[in-house]
Amino acid sequence: MKRSAILLGVLILFAVCATSSPGPRKVTVMHADDLGDNPTQQVDYDNTVICETVLTAGSHIPQRVCQTARDREVNRQQTQNHFDGKNPSFQRGGN
Repeated sequence: MKRSAILLGVLILFAVCATSSPGPRKVTVMHADDLGDNPTQQVDYDNTVICETVLTAGSHIPQRVCQTARDREVNRQQTQNHFDGKNPSFQRGGN
C-alpha cells in the first residue's frame, strides 16, 4: 500500500512537471525616480514594473513598493477621483 502511494505521488509529480508552461514574459523593472526624470518615456503598461521607496505613516523604515505601470495608473486615477469627489462611496459631511 505504501509503495503504491509513493509510486502514485511520483507519477503525479512527473505529470505536473511535464505540463507546458507559458513562455517567459519580458518584464522591465524601473524605479519611479527614473520615470520622473523622463516623463515622455514610452512605457509598456502591462510589462513594466515600477518600484518606489515609500515611508509608511507611523514608521521610520522605508518600504519598497512595486506595481505594474497599469496598476499604478489605476491607483493614481482612483485617488484623484476620490479627492475630486467623483467617487460614489465618498460622501461629504459624514452621512
